[in-house]
Amino acid sequence: MEATAFRAFLAKGGRSPSAAARVIGYVADYESYLNEAGTTLDEAGPAELESFVAHFEASGDDARLYLWAIAYWYEFAEEPFLAHVAGEMRRVRVEESSFRIRGFRGVDASDAERLERVGVGTVPAVLEAGATPAQRCALSADTGVSLEAIEDLVRLSDLARLSGVKGVRARLYVDAGIRSIPDLAAREPVALCTELRSWVEESGFEGLAPFPAEVAHSVEAAGRLEAVVTW
Repeated sequence: MEATAFRAFLAKGGRSPSAAARVIGYVADYESYLNEAGTTLDEAGPAELESFVAHFEASGDDARLYLWAIAYWYEFAEEPFLAHVAGEMRRVRVEESSFRIRGFRGVDASDAERLERVGVGTVPAVLEAGATPAQRCALSADTGVSLEAIEDLVRLSDLARLSGVKGVRARLYVDAGIRSIPDLAAREPVALCTELRSWVEESGFEGLAPFPAEVAHSVEAAGRLEAVVTW
């Protein structure tokens, strides 16, 4: 990180010396995480940012200040798209709004649009409208979205009830074979972490594999959630 130039950028933008020091410290933590994962600030993209936030929130901490600082970094680095991603991730957490299904990796935009037309555009709405096999079949018939796509969205939405498991991380879990919250809760954390890391390497998944502490937290948190979907 170009700390001196970044500090000057923050000062020019009206940030006080103490605020600038906090921003630089948060970005340094992000950089350390990326370096440990084998990448850099210049190479990181949305998947790496989401992985960092998921890893951080796995401890139950608030990632909003990190996202605040990282958005400033990407503005300084002239990466407007990544600055927008960081800002949106922070906005969602500030407003505590429901995660929208468009945010899941691999979701067809036309499918999301059809579901939004009938008021099923967020995680809670998907879980309410697709909780049972009969409901999923009816939703497919009503919207023209395939039953397979509906089931995929329900699995993603079920896992997205976990803190830090959203667009990229939920996709990783589902594609790697985690079928539901009860399925995740039943897994042995160390073995699951090894399995996920192997799957990321072998599949070419665009995103970082979770660290052991994150997996352990997700498994433990899944065990505290009530099952809301039947298959």
